[in-house]
Amino acid sequence: MKNNSPVTHIWIRAEGGSNRSVIYYDREGNQLTRYLDPKAKNPPRGSKSWRHQNPGNISSLGPFAHEHGSIGSASYPDPDDPEKMLHFAIFPSYEIGRKAMASLLKTQKYIDSTLHDFPRRYTGIMSAKIPDTKAVREYRKNLQIISKLDLTRTIRSLNDQEYEQFLNAVQRCEGWYPGDEKLIEIKKVVGVKCSHGKAIEFLVEDINGMKEWVTKEAAILLAEEMRLLAVVVHSRYGAYLRAWPHWPTLKSLLTR
Repeated sequence: MKNNSPVTHIWIRAEGGSNRSVIYYDREGNQLTRYLDPKAKNPPRGSKSWRHQNPGNISSLGPFAHEHGSIGSASYPDPDDPEKMLHFAIFPSYEIGRKAMASLLKTQKYIDSTLHDFPRRYTGIMSAKIPDTKAVREYRKNLQIISKLDLTRTIRSLNDQEYEQFLNAVQRCEGWYPGDEKLIEIKKVVGVKCSHGKAIEFLVEDINGMKEWVTKEAAILLAEEMRLLAVVVHSRYGAYLRAWPHWPTLKSLLTR
């Protein structure tokens, strides 16, 4: 289910789908779905940070994620408290998600933390009275192994190269594991043939510019499968197609 299309999509909206999948949409109606593989354990596949293009697993709560380019969010029950929901930002690309993480860890909340204390603060333990959890101890151990940095250092003290090492380690600790994805590219109606005032064939164009004539029935099926940018209307006289909102009317596409 890998995407081999030469076209680069710019995702403008995203949302959580079924079974913890994440669905991305572009302006043309094309869709990319990234999936969690619940059976793959060692290593896992389709991790949360990868599905969201959010290598730091940044929360969608508050203005930070939106101000740094997020295009949606998804929510899941907290594994430690099923009554509580955790909310994560979805970014349009890995690069934008990585930049957001780099900016977040230099905010006042984190920049003066030592690398030793960082896992506590990043996992939400703010009080010194609360002892390290197993998750914090594991995070700290992996952070040191992966980054090879002195954990007594503060984030502020890191030079550019060391900061990249630190970001790479955080990304690993947050669990970046690629999985399966499926791209559905939407075709467009660019021509219409009519007979006795009724559309009988549609000229459809794919994202690579390839065109073909299809019957009305085939066009309706494509639209119902969300593979053609058109609206299916059902009436007592049968089904027919209508132009997608804010797109040229089908009447304007009539061919002679």
